[in-house]
Amino acid sequence: MSSQKAPRWLMRSTQVYRALISLRYGKDLRDRYGEPMVELFGDDLEERVRERGLRGFLSGWGRALRDLLRKQPPAVGPVGGMGRSHMGRGSALRSLLKDLGYARRSLTRDPNFAATGIGIVGAAVALNVMVFAVVNAYLLQPLPYPEPDRVVDLRTPDEVLPEHTEGVLERTVSWDLDAFTILGDPGPQMARGAWVSHDFLDVYGVEPVIGRAFLPEESTPGGPAVALIGHGLWQDRFGGSTEVLGQVLRAYTSDRPDDAESFTIVGVLPAGFWHFNDYTEVLAPLRSPRAVYAGRLAAGVTPEGAAGVLTERVGRDRAAGSELTPVQVIRTHDRHVSGIRPTLVSLLIAVVLVLLVACTNVAVLLLVRTSRRAGEFDLRRLLGAGRARLGRQLVFEGLLVTSLAGVLGLGVAQAGLALLRRLSDPALWRGLPGGADALRIDPVVLTWTLACCAAAGVLFGVVSLWPSGGGRNRRWGGGARSTDTRGRRRARGAMVAVELALSLALLAGAGLMVQSAIHLQRQDLGFQPEGLTKGQLGLRQASYPEPQERLDFFDAVLADLGETPGVEAVGLVSAVPFTWGFGTREVESEGAQREEAVLHVADEGYFRTLGIPLRQGRIFGPDDREGSPQVALVSPALAGRLWPDESPIGQRIRLATRGEEAEPDPWATVVGEVGEVRKGVGGFEGGDVYFAHRQVASPWMNVVVRGTLPQRSLVEQMEAAVLEQDPTVAVSAVRNVSESIRAATAPSRFLATLFATFALLALVLATVGFYGVMAYAAKQAQKSLAIRMALGADARDVRRLFARDLVPVLAAGLLLGGLLSLGLSEALREQLHGVAPEDVRTLLGTALVLGVAAVLAAWLPVRRAERIQPMSILRGE
Repeated sequence: MSSQKAPRWLMRSTQVYRALISLRYGKDLRDRYGEPMVELFGDDLEERVRERGLRGFLSGWGRALRDLLRKQPPAVGPVGGMGRSHMGRGSALRSLLKDLGYARRSLTRDPNFAATGIGIVGAAVALNVMVFAVVNAYLLQPLPYPEPDRVVDLRTPDEVLPEHTEGVLERTVSWDLDAFTILGDPGPQMARGAWVSHDFLDVYGVEPVIGRAFLPEESTPGGPAVALIGHGLWQDRFGGSTEVLGQVLRAYTSDRPDDAESFTIVGVLPAGFWHFNDYTEVLAPLRSPRAVYAGRLAAGVTPEGAAGVLTERVGRDRAAGSELTPVQVIRTHDRHVSGIRPTLVSLLIAVVLVLLVACTNVAVLLLVRTSRRAGEFDLRRLLGAGRARLGRQLVFEGLLVTSLAGVLGLGVAQAGLALLRRLSDPALWRGLPGGADALRIDPVVLTWTLACCAAAGVLFGVVSLWPSGGGRNRRWGGGARSTDTRGRRRARGAMVAVELALSLALLAGAGLMVQSAIHLQRQDLGFQPEGLTKGQLGLRQASYPEPQERLDFFDAVLADLGETPGVEAVGLVSAVPFTWGFGTREVESEGAQREEAVLHVADEGYFRTLGIPLRQGRIFGPDDREGSPQVALVSPALAGRLWPDESPIGQRIRLATRGEEAEPDPWATVVGEVGEVRKGVGGFEGGDVYFAHRQVASPWMNVVVRGTLPQRSLVEQMEAAVLEQDPTVAVSAVRNVSESIRAATAPSRFLATLFATFALLALVLATVGFYGVMAYAAKQAQKSLAIRMALGADARDVRRLFARDLVPVLAAGLLLGGLLSLGLSEALREQLHGVAPEDVRTLLGTALVLGVAAVLAAWLPVRRAERIQPMSILRGE
């Protein structure tokens, strides 16, 4: 009850009740129990009036008067609804409701604690809900297929043929990824697609939104040329018209120049269709035999069992003496999340640590609050409340705090997820079935939230019931005087140490992630990305059957672009750094040594455009063309592995043969060594080999332009140059290289930002908690300090006294935090770049930051304790 906000009738009632107590009981009993009895009477009367009006007012006074007629306070009975007789008359449900009402009134009487506890835990719950919603969407939710656990992927260097899968896979999928250049109005358009076996949609349990799936006869040689198109292509190019069925889609690919260029559209994929490689804008029947890449397990078959059977069957068809690699059968969901799982688990660990810090912080506040309420608890025991009843009511207080915090956290998380869905780049969620809309609070997320809140609530209740050391250690100095015990002091110290340890772990993790992000930003890329724009071109094989025709086309496009004002340099390459398209092959030297390298096809302008330095030798020239001796360039990493003690210039290499290939590639002479180039974040960085574009004449190349023009202008110039040469060629996959680098390093920056935010929040909570405990300890110790100072103790003695309690807590927290930091850092290993998980400087630096923050938090209470006036305090006592 708050006297400042209480209605006048309630204030008058409590005044009358106080006067009746003065008449009924002696001074000693009044001093000990008078004010708590008045407060309990006021709470009980206020609740009764709120629920029953005048009848409640009369019944409340009737009960109070009846209790006053008894001789001793222990027999006062159920003031406030606590007496055993009242519990015996009430049902179990009414008793629980009374306990809940008591918890509510208790928190209402202490609004500062209630607001602080609910706010701190609510913020931590909101972070947990948002991160767990992402974890749930990726890791816990099944893929959007019927019986998704039966959908599997196959991994093996050997070919698993359909006949190998009999009795193991109910249906199988083969595919050949490709890019389709769609012709016609409103112009050429590149679409990602694939040639797939006719069972493709059956394996994934998908039905076209209109039309039909492929028929078996359409996958046979000479079958009709048909196609399925993606929902987005249907909307963008055909306006979503149902008349698209039966229309002819004119498209070509460079991978399959002999296949049809006119496809009859027989169906449209649904809008929600999701496949992990997103090559589904155009699907055409695969007619040539291909290896099985995925399938649906037969009933009762496990992935492990299928892997054993397939390995044995594939082994029968291998040549005698050749090494057999076991076939891996992996659930498609497991393969899909394998790359992102470590990141999400790390994030979840971080937010759980934040929640633990928040709960520990509130638990410390609860211990302080419990110490202040010790007199109230003893009075209630004297009034008839048993330990079980008190314990239940304290647990209810904790559950009420965490329940309200949970509601607050869910509301904040709901708003946060909505903001995330609206503001984040859709490309960020391309790998998530359903996209950003899958980030929602569903029953799984609600269950997680409920479990977190329930665990925190029980923790708070248990903390409130921490053993007090017995009544003999208590000092009664009046009805409203708080008490403290050695048990509770040790509990507070232990919890503060845990809070410091959890905060240190988060600070160390954040330090590592920030260093990793800085390393990615500052690393030497090996080229200059500023002002670079790239676009992909794919030539129609039927239109450019001869290598020289393809070379002439690219030469004309480059010449046109090179004459454009604002364009500084142009070049060609098979794949641009920090974009997709890189492949690795084994490279063989004349000494028969084999090393894996990233394979490139480039012209001489590529190195000038990107600013890749020439270390020795020369780069490609106009004379390096078809018919001339094959040449190659290598990077230092590959040269060092192939010829560790020799110069690479003049050495000969070739692509190693694969399997039973009878015709090896021709030897190429290394004519130059160029600088190392980063291709992306992580991945293979074991070296590069470049072959001359004029000797390969690939129909698929990337044009790279460096200029001072805005990107849109560069793209327009590129499209105009291509259109002038051939209006059927599309410019696709246009990227600003600097933006591609930022996108590639964005996850690391995002993780570093999140960890830094979590760590900062934990540091603030730990510092505030440490300050609160020290301030409470200083206040409790005022009398003993006054006596010491009256007997001659100075400020140094006071500081030494507090340091005796502070140093062990701080040392324990830092030691435990160091151990936790090592565990968390190891969990972050896969997300770190350029920094080791066990980096000692980071651990020592974060420990120093936390230690300084804790000392500063303790300084103000200790400083106040040094300045107390002993005589004023002793006179007050």
